[in-house]
Amino acid sequence: MDTAVTLVNVPTDTVITSEVPRFLSLRVRGPLSRLRSLDPTQTGVVIDLRGAGEGQRDFAVETRNVVVPAGVEVLAVSPSQVPLRLERLGRRRVPVRARVVGEPATGLAVGGVQVD
Repeated sequence: MDTAVTLVNVPTDTVITSEVPRFLSLRVRGPLSRLRSLDPTQTGVVIDLRGAGEGQRDFAVETRNVVVPAGVEVLAVSPSQVPLRLERLGRRRVPVRARVVGEPATGLAVGGVQVD
C-alpha cells in the first residue's frame, strides 16, 4: 500500500531543494477485516527534520515514523531512506530601478514610480 509523506519541523531558515517523494510503500499486517477497510488517508509517513543542517542527507524512515490505525502493524517501509537536500535561505538587498515603458492613456498621467 502507498502512503503520503509529510515533512515536519523544517528549519525556518532552510529550504528543501531536492525532489520529495509524494508516496512511500508500506507492508502491513493485521486482522483481515481491518486491512480490507484500510484507506490510504488513514496512514502516513512523518519525517522529522528538526535540527537538520544544510546539505545532502538520507533520512531514515522507520516503522515508528508511520501512522496507521490501531490493530495494524507496519512490517516494512520502502524505500527505507529518503534523500533530501536542504539549503539555507539567503536574503540580500539589491538596488532595483523601475523602467517605465509606454505612455499613459489620453487624459492620464504618471504621478510617480515606487519600487518596494
